[in-house]
Amino acid sequence: MVEDDEGTGVGLQDCPLNTVLFESPSHTSTLLCGLNTLQTKGLLLDITVVADGEAFQAHHVLVSCSDYFRAMSTGAMRESRQSEICLNGVTTAGIRLLLDYGYTSRLALSL
Repeated sequence: MVEDDEGTGVGLQDCPLNTVLFESPSHTSTLLCGLNTLQTKGLLLDITVVADGEAFQAHHVLVSCSDYFRAMSTGAMRESRQSEICLNGVTTAGIRLLLDYGYTSRLALSL
């Protein structure tokens, strides 16, 4: 069963008879790779995150992988109406790691 946005669930029993459900195991990585390519080429970027005075352009869709940015972007906070968000107390290295993870699902941490 697959849950919809309301958590009510949409299952195979809701499909008409003689329906075949196809799910691509590579779709997630294809989507992420496509977003990363767009970001690398500077295409369709719609948000700027500023840390330590340095600006980083990204896709607003990245809020989907961060509860913090989702709350900031979809709630009543003033940032939800801004295309540039200034983060205090966050280093440029931290933002680079966050964006790298958001676009590639890989995180390189130094012990």
